[in-house]
This record gives sequence, structure tokens and C-alpha cells, in this order.
Amino acid sequence: MVKYSNLMSADLLQEKLGDYLIRSRQFGKDVQSLQAQTKGVIDNLITYNTFTLRKLTDAESRKSSRQELRVVYESAMALVGKYFQSDLMNK
Repeated sequence: MVKYSNLMSADLLQEKLGDYLIRSRQFGKDVQSLQAQTKGVIDNLITYNTFTLRKLTDAESRKSSRQELRVVYESAMALVGKYFQSDLMNK
């Protein structure tokens, strides 16, 4: 409508609205990507915590040693650290 209107600044308004549309679409895509990444991180953290909690329960009931628990915990934290480090490097 702006393109075919009689406004004096129709060209400028059309250009600015076009820029806004392009930026808002890109912003929407970025938000969706961030949401998907966040869900992935949360899923991974839940998995790591569940596994660590299971090992903690095993250690308390003497089914596994504290050393095994420590190895599981350190492995989980290394994976989390690796993920965040690679994520930061991509930005």
C-alpha cells in the first residue's frame, strides 16, 4: 500500500519497512535456533544429572565406589564444558 500511495516519503518508508521486515524475519529465525539449542542443552544436562544421580545412589548402597562416581561426574562436567566451549567458539 505504501508503494502505491501518494505520500511524499513513500520510497523512504517502503525501504525502511522492507529493512524492518528482513531484520525481523532473521531475528525470528535466530530466536528459534536459540530455543532449539537451549532445549538440547537442557536435555543433555538432565541426562548427565540422571546418570550421575544413579551412580551416587549406587555409591551410597555400595554397588559402586566413590572413585567410579567421581569419574562419572568429571566426565559429565567435561562434556558440559566442551559443549559450552564449542558453543562460545561458534559465536
